[in-house]
Amino acid sequence: MEEKRLASIEKYKFRVKIFYALSIYSIKRLKLKFIAKIFAMICLYFLKKIPLERLEDCATNNISIFGILIPGLLHEGVVQYNMKTYYGIDLY
Repeated sequence: MEEKRLASIEKYKFRVKIFYALSIYSIKRLKLKFIAKIFAMICLYFLKKIPLERLEDCATNNISIFGILIPGLLHEGVVQYNMKTYYGIDLY
């Protein structure tokens, strides 16, 4: 049972990190905030699929993707906070 849960977490974590990086990349390099919001919303969609029961479940092992720094803990609150505070994008 635990192996199945961990496999599910890893499957979605990869997608979360990719879409988070794409959202930041869209802002920093392409200057397209509307595309960044779409990527961030997809990131949140995949985050909701992860059964976060422990702190380790939202820990990431990538330092950067596409040259974009990935937070050490990546969960819904981090994505919303970063988008709103640093880039002025309100996801809700």
